[in-house]
Amino acid sequence: MKPITVNELKKELKKLDQAELIELITKLYKDNKTVKEALSGRFIGAEYQLEMLESNKNKIYDIFFPDNPMKPVSYKKAIDLLEVYRSVGNKEFVLDLMLNYVECGAEFTEMLDGPDGKFYSSLIKVYSKFVDLINENGTDELHNKFRERISKLYDALAPKDWGLGDAFFEMSLELEWFDEVVFGEEEEEKNLEC
Repeated sequence: MKPITVNELKKELKKLDQAELIELITKLYKDNKTVKEALSGRFIGAEYQLEMLESNKNKIYDIFFPDNPMKPVSYKKAIDLLEVYRSVGNKEFVLDLMLNYVECGAEFTEMLDGPDGKFYSSLIKVYSKFVDLINENGTDELHNKFRERISKLYDALAPKDWGLGDAFFEMSLELEWFDEVVFGEEEEEKNLEC
């Protein structure tokens, strides 16, 4: 049997009185870690979201670079952290965590001789979602916040011959300022040499 749809859920929730809604939400809060984090993020606000951001950044780093180097990297766990955090954090914090995942992944690729194709696909997919999200919600301030990190990431990936650098570059061109940063600085340097 399929679960009810969102519209059906809304109809059913409208039938409940306030006490029943409180009981239902409280039960979900106790039983489901994602619900607990989402509600805490909503009611506590930015302070909680920032604490969760830093905690998740550390967890992602630990996934890519465990204390025990023989422990296999489970980038799926890192992806799960991203998905859960999307329900907790504001757009800026979500973007920050997504870019952190790609940065850790890029650093990880430097240590290995070609991780598997699924790994590269996950980096490309997360970065593509990052680009889409920043383009949908981006302000000049938000773009400026991530500009330097994206440029550094491009510099780290561009020389690689795995195709990852090419994919990253193509997606980055969807950012309105990206080509100006990458090519603009090179042009300025050439003009200064003349």
